[in-house]
Amino acid sequence: MTAIINQVHEGTLAEEIGLKKGDIVLSMNNNPVDDIIDYMYYSRDNVINLKIKRGTRSRSFSARKKEGEPFGFELKPFRTKTCRNKCVFCFVHQLPKGMRKTLYLKDDDYRMSFLFGNYITLSNLTSKEKTRILEQKLSPLYVSIHSTNNDIRRNMLGNPNAPDILRELLELTSQKIRLHCQIVVCPGLNDGEDLSNTIKDLQKFYPYISSIAVVPVGLTKFHKPTVKQVKKE
Repeated sequence: MTAIINQVHEGTLAEEIGLKKGDIVLSMNNNPVDDIIDYMYYSRDNVINLKIKRGTRSRSFSARKKEGEPFGFELKPFRTKTCRNKCVFCFVHQLPKGMRKTLYLKDDDYRMSFLFGNYITLSNLTSKEKTRILEQKLSPLYVSIHSTNNDIRRNMLGNPNAPDILRELLELTSQKIRLHCQIVVCPGLNDGEDLSNTIKDLQKFYPYISSIAVVPVGLTKFHKPTVKQVKKE
């Protein structure tokens, strides 16, 4: 990943020390910078030492800022990590053809979850990404659970290799990462007794599981008939 400066704001420290659009941020206080989260995390310090690549040359910059003062530059957006699951209720798969390209992006990116509240499944996390979540305390995160029964959950995700969800939740909450959880209810799959058991399992992680959203599955006329619609009763 590359952290490229997309904009330098006028009258800020970034402009004052000579940063320019197109500069590549290599490190802040000797910590590598890959994206906006690293930038936010390491720019909290009052003294900032930057290593920048401009063209073929590397340059160093230093600045002292007041507590809470913004540094004054923005990075280009990172490329969103896409989802490898094939959820039986996936809304992207229920879209008609021929719409704008961005509507077909299936994201499962922990950074989007932390920054914008997007729900992730935790099934596409690498060990390096999980370590980063714990070290930088990226909290809260928003997690699609659907079921704490791994057989049912893997079936719903269309991913037989999805990790044990209770083990994943324990690892995160034991390090005080707060989670907001979502259950998309699909009749005949994860409703009834399974829904009750899932809620009971999640409740054990309170207060680090801070909320549970129970959502009836939404279906369009383009969905596959394997999923039933939630009835009024």
